[in-house]
Amino acid sequence: IYTLSLHDALPISTSDWAHTLKNAEDATTQMRITRKDGTSRSLSQQLRLLEDGRILIILDDVTGEQENQARVRQDMERLRTILDAMQVGIAVVGVSDRRIRYVNPRLTEMTGWSQGMLHNALCYRHLGRQCESQCPVIDRGEVVQNREVQLAAADRSPWHVLKSVVRAEIGGEAVVIESFSDITGPKKLEMSLTAAREATEKINRDTSAFLTEMNRRLHASLHAERLRSEERRVGKECRS
Repeated sequence: IYTLSLHDALPISTSDWAHTLKNAEDATTQMRITRKDGTSRSLSQQLRLLEDGRILIILDDVTGEQENQARVRQDMERLRTILDAMQVGIAVVGVSDRRIRYVNPRLTEMTGWSQGMLHNALCYRHLGRQCESQCPVIDRGEVVQNREVQLAAADRSPWHVLKSVVRAEIGGEAVVIESFSDITGPKKLEMSLTAAREATEKINRDTSAFLTEMNRRLHASLHAERLRSEERRVGKECRS
């Protein structure tokens, strides 16, 4: 913290300085300085006009903070690059408000929803209607691993996925990372095979019932014919 007189600050009038400070007072500015040993530091600066006419200058070394922020940004960029390249759909959802922070390109391709539609939207509106009242992971602490769920794509067509959810912390924020493996194609094939199997089983049941009935009728007809033959034989014997 430094103080200096207005008259010693710069060769300009006190009124000019007062006007400058009135606009800049309490505002924080950044500066980069080089120390005697050749290393550089980042400082934040605040100016305040004191009642006795002096200027209060507050300098704060923010080098470490800026370096940490730079590392976080680099880590975030690396994470984004990895998630963008994944061949499964990925969504990052904030725990505090249940809003979507990030979706990767694969998820938008799978659902038909645009980045703009999904970003900052409530997750249950697009990624799980059954979670509207309570989130199984955030609220009930359940483990969701390759759980088969059906969602609705942008065109309202059914979208079958295997869903997994893990808790994480990104940039100091608690989040859940949701992954979606699209099984719509195999699911449709499975449903078609199931329908075909059920249809085949019905045909087999109907065929079996038809053959059983025909066999019953044939036996009844043969039995009736034997009875008639026996009656004719007995009648001939009686006449003779």
